[in-house]
Amino acid sequence: MINWQEKEKQETAARIQSAEHAYEKNGVRYWRSNDAVIPPCVYKDAGMTCSAVHKAAYERHLDASLADYRKRMANHVPDEEQMFEMRAAFGPGVEVVNVITGRKVRT
Repeated sequence: MINWQEKEKQETAARIQSAEHAYEKNGVRYWRSNDAVIPPCVYKDAGMTCSAVHKAAYERHLDASLADYRKRMANHVPDEEQMFEMRAAFGPGVEVVNVITGRKVRT
C-alpha cells in the first residue's frame, strides 16, 4: 500500500474511534457532526469491520433518509436555476431522471 493510503486509512480509523468525531449508542457508532450512522464503507476504508447491528442500523437510517427525500420531492418543480444547471450539464432537450424519485424532467 502506498504511504499516503496507509496514513489515510489510519486517520479514518482514528476518527471512527475518536470521541471528538463519533459516539456510540446501543452498539451503533454515529458521527457527531450530523448524528448519522457511520456508513459501513467508511469502516471498510479504515480497514475495520462493523457489527451486524451497526449495518442494520445504517440500512434503517438510509431507508428513512431516502423515504424523507422522496416525500419532500413529491411535488417538486425545478426552478429556473435548476433548469439552467441541468441544461448546462446535460444539454437542452434532454430528459433528466432523478434516480432516487424516478421523476423525469425535460431540459
